[in-house]
Amino acid sequence: MRDQRLAHMTLPDYLPKHGRHDHWTYDPAEQRERTFLGMGEDDINRHDQWACESMGAIQDRTREHLGTSDKVIMANRRTLLKAIATVEAGGTPPIAAATGPDTIDCIAPAQGWEAFWQQRVAAKHAGASWLSPTPAEAGGQSTPAEAGGQPTPAEAGGPTTPAEAGE
Repeated sequence: MRDQRLAHMTLPDYLPKHGRHDHWTYDPAEQRERTFLGMGEDDINRHDQWACESMGAIQDRTREHLGTSDKVIMANRRTLLKAIATVEAGGTPPIAAATGPDTIDCIAPAQGWEAFWQQRVAAKHAGASWLSPTPAEAGGQSTPAEAGGQPTPAEAGGPTTPAEAGE
């Protein structure tokens, strides 16, 4: 992996060889014919670099006027501010408990995919010594998030009432 990364960096400062100065090697023909982004297939880090650098300056949001259709944005910002305040007070951010479905890199059969998925996730967890078993694996009750569904607002640390959501 080090050799792969060094092929796209300058030494001794580890600066990327490609970036804003050469438009991250963007090639419209490649995008039309081969890849989604058109930035080559040999350096995935360039795609991340482009996503971070190409957005421009951070916007001043203090003067924006959100409307009723922006309720989710307002609720998300309140959730983030609450998490920041919790961490500043020495607590664990409520969103740290939110999890989504576990990921596995395979193609499941059409019949019995649920059992196949559960077996592959259990095998993945068993192979990760740093990963403690989930409550479902330990024989306890699982949350909707652990069972592969969406976490409840309380599990995600988000608003749980319409008043908290700004409705």
